[in-house]
Amino acid sequence: MTQKSYHSFAPTWMSVLSDVLFQKIRCKHLPKTSREMATFPGNESKLKIEKQTIIVTGPTSGIGETTALTLALIGHRVILACRTVSKGEMMLKNWQQKYPNSKLDCVVLKLDLNSLASIRAFARAFIDTEERLDVLINNAGVFDMSNKYVITEDEYEQHHGTNFLAPSLLSLLLVGKMLETKTTEGCETAARQSNSRIVFVSSKLHEFAKNYDMQKKSFGFSAKRAYANSKMAEIAFAKVLERKVCKAFYTKAKDGRDPSNAPIKMMSLHPGNIITNVVKTLPKVIQFLYRTTMRQILFTCDEGARVTVYCAQSEKAFEEAKGTFGSYFDSACELREPNSMSEKDEEMLWREVLNEFGMSEAQLMKEWKAALA
Repeated sequence: MTQKSYHSFAPTWMSVLSDVLFQKIRCKHLPKTSREMATFPGNESKLKIEKQTIIVTGPTSGIGETTALTLALIGHRVILACRTVSKGEMMLKNWQQKYPNSKLDCVVLKLDLNSLASIRAFARAFIDTEERLDVLINNAGVFDMSNKYVITEDEYEQHHGTNFLAPSLLSLLLVGKMLETKTTEGCETAARQSNSRIVFVSSKLHEFAKNYDMQKKSFGFSAKRAYANSKMAEIAFAKVLERKVCKAFYTKAKDGRDPSNAPIKMMSLHPGNIITNVVKTLPKVIQFLYRTTMRQILFTCDEGARVTVYCAQSEKAFEEAKGTFGSYFDSACELREPNSMSEKDEEMLWREVLNEFGMSEAQLMKEWKAALA
């Protein structure tokens, strides 16, 4: 499927405004709920292994909660990666009471995306206790509309640290587990590449980004710019990570440059414009007006979760994503051309990220090839 471009001569703000105002019209062909999306003809999984193990970050609110619940209700083992474990456990208890006839297979694990140490601890715990990993959904994120400059535990600006570095590190740490899952199934090469995926929940607002600065500086800070930059970088990272994994999987250069050969597909997406708690830092009256006046044009969390479930589960999405590294889907579940970096800049970003994490490409390649042996 050919990617459609978002870009025209119209200013970015007009593109974003149009997306907000007309999203329900553009998405009227989609099923009404994320659960219907998972079983919609053409989207249902045709995999031999029907029960997958899926990690969802930020599963206790918003589209993350809906995504996790939907995947659990259709029979998958869902790892609820929560910053506050007690909150996740309470949510799971509520689910079990609400759906007593569904055997929900969910596990709550501690994951604080404000801390690189917590991310590493989560990855170790998951690898040590879980047999497989089929899908990783990097859903959690932050958009602080108060415009305050806030830093993470590791002294990164919070949008940079939570929206970009955190899912990047988590993905890098878990790629090996996903490759091992394929290998232990004894699949042929074609079957190996038919399933596993890492999904990055991005945003239409990434189009406001013009460049990306890895430096941790507060001078001239803008929350909107920081958020947009972090989401653009996330999209770029999805692209370069898939290229690198493909390169490790295939020894011939030409095969390693073919996205249809990638053993793990990386996808990023725009979930739509949703009624969430993103305005929680604003005055109460603004929050009230937001929820009352915008209800007619904004998505519910269930509607917003549709494209995440589509990317995580649909065979159609996987086939469409074979055409490029790090495919980007919009809220209508259509492939789009995102505002991303050049391949040269993506490579530079990759090197800077590995440097931040104290990793080397050579070591990663060695580990990934060993996992595929």
